[in-house]
Amino acid sequence: TYGLRFDLPIYFDDMAENEAIKKESFNNTHVDVSKWPKSKLLVSPRLGFNWDVKGDRSIVLTGGTGLFTGLLPFVWFTNQPTNAGQMQNMVEFKKEELPSDFSFNPNYKETLGKYPNLFPTSPDKTVPGSIAYVDPNFKMPQVWRSNVNAEFQLPYGFMLSVGAMYTRDVYNVVQKNINESAPSGEYSEQPGRVYWERNKYYSNDKTKTVIQLTNGDEKGYQYSFNAVLTKKFDFGFTGSFGYTYTMAKDMTANPGSSAASVWQNNVAVNSLNDPGLSYSLFSTPHRLIANASYEIAYANMKTTVSLFYTGYQQGRFSYTYYNDMNGDGNYSDLIYVPASKDEMKFVDVKDKKGNVTYLAAEQQEDFWNYVTNDSYLKERKGKYVERAAALEPWIHRFDMKIAQDFYAKIGGRKYGIQVSLDMLNVGNLLNSKWGAYRSCGLQSYNNVRLLKTASKVGEPLTYQLNAPSREEFLKNSKWDYTASTGSAWQMQLGVKLTF
Repeated sequence: TYGLRFDLPIYFDDMAENEAIKKESFNNTHVDVSKWPKSKLLVSPRLGFNWDVKGDRSIVLTGGTGLFTGLLPFVWFTNQPTNAGQMQNMVEFKKEELPSDFSFNPNYKETLGKYPNLFPTSPDKTVPGSIAYVDPNFKMPQVWRSNVNAEFQLPYGFMLSVGAMYTRDVYNVVQKNINESAPSGEYSEQPGRVYWERNKYYSNDKTKTVIQLTNGDEKGYQYSFNAVLTKKFDFGFTGSFGYTYTMAKDMTANPGSSAASVWQNNVAVNSLNDPGLSYSLFSTPHRLIANASYEIAYANMKTTVSLFYTGYQQGRFSYTYYNDMNGDGNYSDLIYVPASKDEMKFVDVKDKKGNVTYLAAEQQEDFWNYVTNDSYLKERKGKYVERAAALEPWIHRFDMKIAQDFYAKIGGRKYGIQVSLDMLNVGNLLNSKWGAYRSCGLQSYNNVRLLKTASKVGEPLTYQLNAPSREEFLKNSKWDYTASTGSAWQMQLGVKLTF
């Protein structure tokens, strides 16, 4: 089979121009927030095949290849008019920029009247505190995808299905801050790690982030392999077992809805404008699935009992610093793993009264023990960690369904009623740890923050563990079971009438 698809984005609404923005330059780039990107036709050819090798369905090959164009969350497009200073405006001040008598007043109108020159009174007159726009040459996301699958009818009634799929970006989607300034210097303690001096990470100080929605320079990819073995017995039992391996790399998971948060919530060694290819947060490398079902019919009834199993690694995460160690205004810095225990200099952790609560030597020992006992970190000694390269623990879940069907023939028509009981994560009903998710006490969303820098940005690096004491670090650095609705067992009773 063959196919050809055409996609052409069309933008119906015109936007107002902001002359104040248009006059400014952000690293030699001028921004016109009144214009949408050019409408560009995307062509997606594709073909597929279905081949019965022997003509008896004992071996069937299917597959295809082609280009596929998708959409993206259009909230990223609406960021342009809402961050153009036309509908709303955000202003931020340093302490020294405010009048000496400035204080909080719950009546904001009085504040606006008292300080008319501090706040914009009409659109198009000032540059907003943050700007977002779509690259005039932006293209909708498009991938090239190919797949092949084979089904084999094996002896004794077994069926084996195996398949593979490969996907590569043609046009991907990234966000860049075109107002980021060049770094101020480079740390000598970490190879190639740059930093920005305090409040010097914006090129044009009339605003802060100027986020451009654009296409990335590097192309992500994904490939997967899967196999499923199925057997159906004559006495009503059916079972199957499957395995899937997936590898995927991208430049960003685009983690957010607002332009600035999407950019800031990515992680990198240096600038978030150049994160490079790394593991995708959406990639679960290993997944096991299985199901078993037994069905027995008798009189005008039928009983079905089914058990479903799935096992997989909960997700991926990155090891990052707790604070903004490179001074770019974001808490998004991947950690450096020392080559030896003594390479990093730790300093004591003290409480508010100046009492030492966590000795430097204890921190050094605990951190090195963590590194040498972590399956990922121990392989990265003398290197930076990679984004989303670390894997969360496995989770194993069982779901059970019991269905009882009753049949009756009334007036020449067959009626049926089914009463069913669905037990989700039934293992958790027997043991509170079975089927429960685990989380790390030092985890923040998709990042685990073991360390923080104790030194000021640009000064010789010193470190502290992200804990007030040894006891707290040893407790919080473990992956413990969580009590949540996602981990709990659930039951659902259902009734269905068929006629």
